[in-house]
Amino acid sequence: MLCIIRKLLFLGNLHELGQNPHRSLAHLARIHGPVMSLKIGSIHTIVISSPRCAKEVLKTKEHSISNRQVPDVVQSLGHHEVSIVWSSQNQSRRYLRTLVKTHLFNTHSLDPTQLLRRRKIHELVAYIRGKNGEAVHIALAAFSTVLNLISTTFLSIDMIDLKSESAQELKDLIWGLMEETGRPNLSDFFPSLAPMDIQGRRRRSTVYYNKLYELFDKMGTLRLHPPVPLLLPHKVGVSTEINGYLAPKNSQVLMNIWAISRDERVWENQNCFVPERFLGEREIDFRGQHFEFIPFYSGRRICLGLLFGVRIVQLMLASLIQSFEWSLPDGIMPKNLDLKEKFRITLTLASPLKAMATPAR
Repeated sequence: MLCIIRKLLFLGNLHELGQNPHRSLAHLARIHGPVMSLKIGSIHTIVISSPRCAKEVLKTKEHSISNRQVPDVVQSLGHHEVSIVWSSQNQSRRYLRTLVKTHLFNTHSLDPTQLLRRRKIHELVAYIRGKNGEAVHIALAAFSTVLNLISTTFLSIDMIDLKSESAQELKDLIWGLMEETGRPNLSDFFPSLAPMDIQGRRRRSTVYYNKLYELFDKMGTLRLHPPVPLLLPHKVGVSTEINGYLAPKNSQVLMNIWAISRDERVWENQNCFVPERFLGEREIDFRGQHFEFIPFYSGRRICLGLLFGVRIVQLMLASLIQSFEWSLPDGIMPKNLDLKEKFRITLTLASPLKAMATPAR
């Protein structure tokens, strides 16, 4: 059922989102149903929280909701107008999408560069071996390696040195930008207030963008694209029905993938890490056809780097598991690990994971 949740006259449902909107919206969906109509500030918002409704939106009604609701901070330097991630469905985006799929992210293009990617993984393994018992900052090492994997594959250069401070500097810049983009912003909820930039998010994001451009100017020419998240807001271009209810034109549509991936009606022990669940008779694929599991999204807005991303993750993870025995520092037990999340465009651990790597025998 569609539920129109109670709202304050001015704030709408804004006060109900909290610091972790994905969790708050999942909680509301368990009470009110998989399709909710909320007023977030002055923005009419439809929230989808079940695989069945996600399939309807992303497959059946996709043509009506394939535009983007662009956050104010992304518009600070006009980047959204030329970004394949943020631009609306038009001829220019279709051309860019075809260009990327044909010349960058396909098997024919990626196979010849696999030796370059293996070399970057070998450098990561060597870097970790050189830590000599010192705890490894997992996120920083992975971030630096992935960035070099991307730049080596497409630009034939390394963007950063694993051992230099530039890795931390660049990571801080990109994550800072992601945080400004992902956190609640009054300019998004009340567009009439956007020119005033009350919270200063547009000003800070402009500083981040300019610093990134300065860094890239030192390393070689590269047009920065915002990180491609799993949860970006859609915009209804034409009024359409969702689950039997009307979604008005210009409404914002949020796909709560976090909630969908933890739907207790679909997943047994939904909050437990049980990778063996994918080895049974039940075949579930992540390429956008099984809507209970869409980490790369689905439909026209599916992640164009899916094939490349899968190759990177598999190669890096397999190499690290094969090369090292891993343990937590300072006698920390896995059950005591702090798994609290920090909400940006993407989710990260509030306390960065560090681990001890012992070379495998």
